Amino acid sequence: AEALQADSAMVFLLDGNELIVALAATDTRVAALGESGGVWILDAGDLTPLKHFNTGVRPQSALFHDGLLYVVTHQGEGENGALMVYEALAE
Repeated sequence: AEALQADSAMVFLLDGNELIVALAATDTRVAALGESGGVWILDAGDLTPLKHFNTGVRPQSALFHDGLLYVVTHQGEGENGALMVYEALAE
């Protein structure tokens, strides 16, 4: 992961060359979810990478609630969609 300053915005480049297709955030964490299932958990203050894992599916949307990351996908085992839940907040 690499952070760059571009004019007045911070640009954060994630390892893996994945297109980011969903975001979720709390006051302290940001989750960036990639098209190939990569999930990057970042510190909300300075975008320091804290955790990376792979879901194996393309996410449609995501949100944090009570320390868990909920990810919705149109893929699932024998289903038209799935809701996946991950313990993603490392405080």
